[in-house]
Amino acid sequence: MSATALKRFIARRAVPAATLRYGKARPAHGVARPGKAARSSILAITAVLGLLAVLPGCVTTEQQPVPPPAPQVSLPPDMIDKAEGALAGARYAEAQQLFARILSVEPDNARAKLGLAEVMLALGYSTQALQLFDQAAEAPDLQSRALQGRGLALLLADKPDAGFDALTQAVASDPTLWRAWNALGQYHDSRQNWADATQCYEKALRQNPKSSMVLTNIGASLLLQGRHREAEETLTKALTIEPANGVARTNLRLALAWQGRYVDALVGAKGAELISVLNDVGYVAILRHDYANAEAYLTRALKESPTFFEPAWQNLQYLRATQGKKVEIKEIKG
Repeated sequence: MSATALKRFIARRAVPAATLRYGKARPAHGVARPGKAARSSILAITAVLGLLAVLPGCVTTEQQPVPPPAPQVSLPPDMIDKAEGALAGARYAEAQQLFARILSVEPDNARAKLGLAEVMLALGYSTQALQLFDQAAEAPDLQSRALQGRGLALLLADKPDAGFDALTQAVASDPTLWRAWNALGQYHDSRQNWADATQCYEKALRQNPKSSMVLTNIGASLLLQGRHREAEETLTKALTIEPANGVARTNLRLALAWQGRYVDALVGAKGAELISVLNDVGYVAILRHDYANAEAYLTRALKESPTFFEPAWQNLQYLRATQGKKVEIKEIKG
């Protein structure tokens, strides 16, 4: 598919986010927005960051009485392990609270800074994540992982070249960082450097052979290259590992549609998902110059939608314009 056709394809997608978006760490690189519980504690995290930046003491013109020493607060010895476990289990609100509590008592705890940075990254807060990754990088034993996180946060902040530099430093320091290799693969995909992308994904899989995320990204890369059968095989593997992987399933439907297997692409789709898939299949059919099927699927999407479904309407208008026809509303709704 040409770059122009791909841009048009993404612009006409039924889903607001492009279907070919790559699979994110959970959240990866597809960053989920924070829920209510997470949002309610963002101010607390900001306060912690502010605390870390303030120097102790103040300047006055008068002698101040020396305050009594603050009582020592001890933390359970396993709290950091519990916080990291919550992070690994994608329980971000719980992890956020635990890391913040640790830093309120131990503001120089580098592991807690790194963990909280990962939470901020997962929730989509790239600015806060970058601040914490930079602070965590001051600990020599955490520097490589902090560089990896910094690179991912920069990609999230739409600073791909700076992100590439940080990720390259990270894998040079520690070649086992599969998330960094995976993100480098995405970087090369975005520039159509297919060979470099493949090498990075292979290195990511070598470190994490059962990563549904990496397989999803490989499948998306193959789809972008027009290697639809290979994309189907790879995305099927991703779904075998993680059946709930929505990105892989959507891209698998596209891979099937690109092979002209429209009926297979619709299997299992119901309700709102079916309407979106009908639109996707219809637009892929346009790109395949299969205009009769394109019109049929786009018309069906409009008829089955309980409300006016603008993406399918726009795609049908585009199709009719290329054929010198006019779209009549009664034709669709009748």
